[in-house]
Amino acid sequence: MKEVMLFIIKVLAAILLTIFLTILDAYVLKILWEWFIVPMGIKPLPVFNAIGISLIMSMLSYQYIPTSKDLIVERLLYVITLPLSALFIGLIIKSIM
Repeated sequence: MKEVMLFIIKVLAAILLTIFLTILDAYVLKILWEWFIVPMGIKPLPVFNAIGISLIMSMLSYQYIPTSKDLIVERLLYVITLPLSALFIGLIIKSIM
């Protein structure tokens, strides 16, 4: 019984983490869009459109290859640091413009 409960908790945690990371990606995309695309005269990107674009781009460009046995921690670090590093680099570029 404990094993079943542990499995259910892991599945629910994975679902919640996926939702959080999808929203994080979309939020970063929305901010970068406002910084770099809106000044060219294109309309701002609504959050739900950003989620859709983020999901499409993730499906088309997913290239993560695990390199260690601790896959959960490594994958978690990868999916969190990727959008945050994109936001940080975008902030640097925006401050230069």
